[in-house]
Amino acid sequence: MNQSNAQTGASQSPAAPPTDAGLLAGFARHMATKPPLALFLLILLFGMGLVLLLQMRLQQDLYFIAKIAFGLDYHSIYRASGVILDGGSPYQPPLPHLYAMPPLPAILNIPLTQLHRFRASEIIAYLSYVAVVVSLLLAYRAMTPRHESRRGDNAAMAVIFMLIPMFSYPFFFLFDRGQMDGFTLLLMSIGVYLLAGQSTARQLLAGGFIAAAIAFKLYPILLLLPLLAMRRYLALGALAATLLCLILISPELYLHWLEQTLNTRVGWFRTTENGSLANTLGYIGELLGFGYQLRGVAYELWGVLFLAMFYVDFGRMSPPPQSCPDNRRALAGVLFYTPFMVAVPGLAYHYELVCVLILLPVLSYLWAGAGRGEKRLLLCITVGLALSQFQAVAVYDLLAEKEFPHWMMGACRQYGPHSGGGCLPHWIPGFGLFVVMLGCVSHKACYLYRPRR
Repeated sequence: MNQSNAQTGASQSPAAPPTDAGLLAGFARHMATKPPLALFLLILLFGMGLVLLLQMRLQQDLYFIAKIAFGLDYHSIYRASGVILDGGSPYQPPLPHLYAMPPLPAILNIPLTQLHRFRASEIIAYLSYVAVVVSLLLAYRAMTPRHESRRGDNAAMAVIFMLIPMFSYPFFFLFDRGQMDGFTLLLMSIGVYLLAGQSTARQLLAGGFIAAAIAFKLYPILLLLPLLAMRRYLALGALAATLLCLILISPELYLHWLEQTLNTRVGWFRTTENGSLANTLGYIGELLGFGYQLRGVAYELWGVLFLAMFYVDFGRMSPPPQSCPDNRRALAGVLFYTPFMVAVPGLAYHYELVCVLILLPVLSYLWAGAGRGEKRLLLCITVGLALSQFQAVAVYDLLAEKEFPHWMMGACRQYGPHSGGGCLPHWIPGFGLFVVMLGCVSHKACYLYRPRR
C-alpha cells in the first residue's frame, strides 16, 4: 500500500524542468519542434544553392545586389550630418532629394563625420548586421516563456539568427547600401520586448523605443493602432512624449523633411528592386491580363486588409493579464503589422523587407498547440516569408538576356523577348510580402484570439 501510494504521489508530482543538452541538441530540437523555422531555412538555403549552380552552368560573373558603390545610401546620411553640423538643412539645396529620411539618423550620425566616410560606412554596415541579429533574438525571447528556455536552445537560436542574414538578399541590399532599417528594426524589437512585461517602467520604456524607431523611419508608426487596441495607454503616452521631444530637438528640420516627403517621396516609383504592394499588383495584373494599372488599387487593398486587422484587434484583444501565454499572443498580434509597414508607399526598396524576419519567432510560437488548418496557414506565411528574401538581383543578372515564354514576362513584354529574366525576379520578394500580409490577416481573423490547446 505504501509503495502504491508512493507511486501515485510520484505520478501526480509536477514534472521536473527540462535539462540542458547543449548547442547541437538545441539546434536539433528547434528543427524538430519549429517546422516554420525549419522550412524557412530549407527554402533559403535551397534557393541560394540553386543560384550558385545556375551561375556555374551559365559561366557568368555573379553579384548579389546591383553593384554601384558600397555604402551609397549611407553617404547621403554622412553628407546630411555634415550639413546639419554646419547649421544647414539637408532637405534644401544644394542637397535636395538625396537625403529622404527623418532628421534623427543624420543627427545621431554626426560623431561618425570625424571619420572618413568609407570607414564610417563600414562601421554602419557591420552594426546593421548586429542590429538585425539582436532584433531576432529579442523577438525570440519575447515569445519564449522562461520555463521553456534552455541554455542550449538559446545558443542554437542565436547561431540560427546569425546565419539567416547571411543568406538574405534584402539584408545584402541593406548591408551594401548602408540604410537604417536594421537600426529601426532593433528599436522596434526592443519596444516590443519591453511590452512583454507589465510593470510601469517597462511600458514607459517601450513607448520611448518605439518612438525612436518612428523617428528613424516613419513606418513603425503603424504600431500605434495595436497599442491602442491593447489599451497600453502608458506606452502610448510615453511614445507621444518621446516623439514630441525628438521633434523639438530641431523642429525646422522635421518641417523641411515633411515638405520634401509630401512633395517628392510619395511620387517615387520603379519596377526593379521594389517590393511594394503597388508594384506586385501591377505585375500580377499584367500576368492575368488586367494590365499594369491594377497597381492603382494597391492603396485601397492595403487599407482594407489593414483595417480588417485592426477591427479584429480592437474587438478581441484585451489588456493581457499577468499570465504569459495571453501576453505573448497579444505581442504576436502586434508583430503581425510588420509586413504592412513595408508594403507602402509605391516605392519600397527590397532592403526594407529585412523587417519581416521578426515574424520567424512568432510563427514558431504559434505552431505549438495549433490545429491542422492553422498549421497549414502558418506554413503558407513561412513560404511567403522565405520568398520575400529571394535572391532577386542575382537571378536577374544571370537570366537578363534569356528568352522567356510570353506568359511569364508580365510588364517586361514592352522591353522585348529577352527581358524576362531581368523583370520576373524583381517581383518575387514583393509577392512573398503580399502572401505574408494575406496570411497574417487570415490568421488573426480565424485563429489568433481563439483558445489554444
